[in-house]
Amino acid sequence: MSRIETSIQLREVTPDGKPVQQAYQAWIEDGNSNGLLFDDPLEREDGTIFSAEEIQLYRLMHLAAGGPPENDSFRLRLNHEQPDKLERMADAFAAHPDTYKAIGADEREPIEHSDLLEYILYDFAGLDTNTPLHDLWLDRLLAGSHDQGDAVLGIVESNEFITSTFDEVAKLEFSSFIARFNDENDDGLLYDASVDVGDGPVLSAEEAQLYRLYLGAMERIPETEGFLWWLDKMRSGEKNLTDVAADFIHSTEMTQLMDTDQNGAVAHSELLNHLYGTVLDRAPDQAGWDWWMQELESGAKNQAEVLNAFAQSNEFAETTLQIVGDYNFVDFIQ
Repeated sequence: MSRIETSIQLREVTPDGKPVQQAYQAWIEDGNSNGLLFDDPLEREDGTIFSAEEIQLYRLMHLAAGGPPENDSFRLRLNHEQPDKLERMADAFAAHPDTYKAIGADEREPIEHSDLLEYILYDFAGLDTNTPLHDLWLDRLLAGSHDQGDAVLGIVESNEFITSTFDEVAKLEFSSFIARFNDENDDGLLYDASVDVGDGPVLSAEEAQLYRLYLGAMERIPETEGFLWWLDKMRSGEKNLTDVAADFIHSTEMTQLMDTDQNGAVAHSELLNHLYGTVLDRAPDQAGWDWWMQELESGAKNQAEVLNAFAQSNEFAETTLQIVGDYNFVDFIQ
């Protein structure tokens, strides 16, 4: 019967607020006698048991985060009633911007199979890339019988990966990131500032701008494929932020959100109602409303420019900082 165990030191806080160090033995034992460890719970000698589902999700999110995942995101996914959520997360991992950053790959191209496998097995798990696990999944990917999402989940659920990462995973620690603006231009404006996320990735100003535009325009976080498509257009110079905002305004999704009289067109008043309600989350003040309406009706500003003025304002940048810093995507949550 397969079994792995480790000794872990956890910093805990007693009910009276005193920090203490607790030492535990933690283990996973093959209770099914199937030779596999991924479908077994993790146990500690104090009697704490984490279900197979919890530890499977934690393992995958530990890889995705490059370390302890963020607690709220973990709980959100754990409580999400979707039978194939691990498969969806594994699929999204191979296309996630953070994965591209970790590997150093070009976001305009699919990640090379060999680069993905080397990152997961060697850079992250510390396994030898000559392992049969590497050759098995590389053969499957090259043959087209499996995709990169299959490889991610297959490796994360393998005994080799579980054993190699067990010392860290067994702690089941969580991070609480703090995102901060890095105003390199020192101009007091936040729309052109990059975002530092704890000890993790640095989001470029372009990434933060586009992410905020999704939040302000669509009232949602982006999906990975669409976000990367627009980001590539911006980085190549094919489109600027105003061009993207214009395309958003004329999209079916945003038109349906704003076109309250359902006449197929977005009036200036409908746009302002949407922006005040969605971006600023408040009723408009009369003076502000009148000023923006004058700008639109006189042609001094078009609707795309007004959308960006709201979505990239210091007010919206500050209120959405932690959401942008979380850098989550729809297809990575579902």
